[in-house]
Amino acid sequence: MSQAIVSTALVYAGLMALVFLAKRMGKQVSDFTELCNAFVLQTGFCWEMAIYVGLVDSTTKLRNPNSRRIAAIVWICFLLVMIIPAWFWYILPKAQKAADGKAEGDAAEGSAPKEAAPAAAAVPAAPAATTPATPAAPAAEEAPAPPATPTETKEEAPAAEAPAEEATTS
Repeated sequence: MSQAIVSTALVYAGLMALVFLAKRMGKQVSDFTELCNAFVLQTGFCWEMAIYVGLVDSTTKLRNPNSRRIAAIVWICFLLVMIIPAWFWYILPKAQKAADGKAEGDAAEGSAPKEAAPAAAAVPAAPAATTPATPAAPAAEEAPAPPATPTETKEEAPAAEAPAEEATTS
């Protein structure tokens, strides 16, 4: 148990030193994620061993095998009562948020190539119309036209598209 307490204190001090050094070097703490995970994993192993040794030591002093089993079950239930609420309140919500973020990221990555192709095709067309090499249209064509009837719109639609195609090809 004392090893787990000392290890926890040393890991905490090490992580604080890492944060301090990262800020001094101008780096993000997230750059050292693997190192932080290794420290936390080491602390978890120390606490696991401390709990295991406490469980084994407390049950081996009993001579009756049935009383050992009962004592082990009581210890395990006590630990579950202490650990499960914290797991539900703190760890599970963070894991669910991370899983939701990965699911949204996977969905966005899967649909991005489909959406990126039309956007990429549309980007070159817009600058071609605004380049200085394109001749300026006469002022008379820029004046607003009178409203057209439905039959005139159908007949004039192909004529309106022709200058736009010529402008993009030149």
